[in-house]
Amino acid sequence: MTEVRTISRSRVWSGPLTIGVAVGLLVTLLDTAHLVSLRKARVDQMNAIGREIAASIRGPEDLTAGRIAEWNRITGSVIRIRDQNRTLTSDGQLAAAGGNLGIRVPRLPDTRVEVWLPSIRVGSLWWFPWDALLLGGIASILMAWLDRRRRRDLLRMKREIRLLVDPERRIRSSHVTSRVTMPDSRSLQEIARPLNDLIECWSGTLSHLQRQSRRHDLVLNAMTSGVIAINADRSIDSLNPAARRLFEISAPEPRGLSLSQAVQEPDVHELVTLAIDELASQRRTFVAARSPGDQDRELATSVAPIMDRSGEGESPSLVGAVILVEDATDLRRLERSRTEFVGNVSHELRTPLTNLLGYLDTVRDLSPDEEETRSRFLETAERNAVRLASIIEDLLELAKLEAPGHSLERRPIRLGPLLDRIAARHQSDGDGIGSNVEVTVEANVEVVGSSSLLDQAVDNLTSNALRYGGSEGRVRISATVHPDQTTITVADEGPGIAPRHLPRLFERFYRVDTARSRAAGGTGLGLAIVKHIAVAHGGRVRVESELGVGTRFMIDLPHHARDGNRPPPAPEE
Repeated sequence: MTEVRTISRSRVWSGPLTIGVAVGLLVTLLDTAHLVSLRKARVDQMNAIGREIAASIRGPEDLTAGRIAEWNRITGSVIRIRDQNRTLTSDGQLAAAGGNLGIRVPRLPDTRVEVWLPSIRVGSLWWFPWDALLLGGIASILMAWLDRRRRRDLLRMKREIRLLVDPERRIRSSHVTSRVTMPDSRSLQEIARPLNDLIECWSGTLSHLQRQSRRHDLVLNAMTSGVIAINADRSIDSLNPAARRLFEISAPEPRGLSLSQAVQEPDVHELVTLAIDELASQRRTFVAARSPGDQDRELATSVAPIMDRSGEGESPSLVGAVILVEDATDLRRLERSRTEFVGNVSHELRTPLTNLLGYLDTVRDLSPDEEETRSRFLETAERNAVRLASIIEDLLELAKLEAPGHSLERRPIRLGPLLDRIAARHQSDGDGIGSNVEVTVEANVEVVGSSSLLDQAVDNLTSNALRYGGSEGRVRISATVHPDQTTITVADEGPGIAPRHLPRLFERFYRVDTARSRAAGGTGLGLAIVKHIAVAHGGRVRVESELGVGTRFMIDLPHHARDGNRPPPAPEE
């Protein structure tokens, strides 16, 4: 047998196995694999005249021209390799073949061997290392670009996660996001998706907590009572504006300060100590410290300890305390007024009733010949009965004005004729003092309201001015129009009223001079009725007085009452 060997060698560039070089090496291996396809070569053995006498079994079974052409079309161009210098060597090897084809042919005399090979681009074998280098470089650049994009996505994810978990850094940063940006890398997307799901869940919980916190702050800020929450070390945790106002806390940011630094009320610190020591709520009402010239303020303060009972099987631990403070000044004043009112009503009603019963009982026991005494006692009893009836009538009038469903029959009222009628009424009393009433009204002054109630209010003020202003003094009634209201003024030239009486002058049964008021026939309810009539018209009543000069009562009636609707009541003074 003749063995034909073709030997092929190529140098593969070796160096650092970067990703790109590895790709180039892969290309070289693929080309080398292509060389292996040489084993598909067909070997023909010819005699001296060119007739085929043998063929290898590795090629097509038939060497007809058509079959060879078809084989060439499929495998590429065919290179015929012959022994150009000599015929088959004695040992059957074909040296020009350049590789071991593993084909054996028989040793026959006067024969030649032809090898049909698919195109192996022998000339391109020299470019194999450079192909690997070029493709490796391109692959290295591509992989570096992909690696850079991945690193960029990782850095962006890291930055966004830090912003999400660090609120202060998120506020400082201009890049605000609520999700992690989806990266291009599929592997990173597998991380980003569950992370975004977690962020969405966390964001929902955080938003819920923030809404609860805002609602908590809104409720505290809307409370008229002061609330201070302190920690176990008595440092202030939170407080609302009412607490700052009631305790007069001037620190711009009291949170974190100790309670003793912010609140200068010894009673509060004593209550806190008792509540913490005894672990029980404490309550006390005290007069707050005040600056010179300020009115006394009574503060009702409660302190309750805050206990943590979350631990199972453990005793509750002290977390802090909550302080609740309310301004009880008005409440105490109303309680005192109520007490005084009950006493005054009892006294004002009992006194004339007792006098009435006493005089009637005395008259019953008089002898028939004591007609003059009987007549005098009956007159006194009648005066007491009239006074009692006046008090009851005034109380009923007040109850009517204070009734929630009470409404006025409003209509336009010209003040000029109304005030003239009041002045004329007092001038015809026959006591000689009504002639000192003067009326000054601007032309065509009108208000909207109840004519009978306004008549009653101005009449009460005029009666008081004539009764207490002195016999020689003058009483002036005037009406003045202002941009937003009309003011009815009743002024006298009497001795005046001391400033300490002015705040309580419109209370029921309050009297500046009790003996003189009763002697003059007053019920103590006239000014209270005037006040409620003014409030029913959406206005108010004011008083100005100067000792030795006189007193001025003013009823302010707002112009918005002209629309025919009941205006909102003015704040009571």
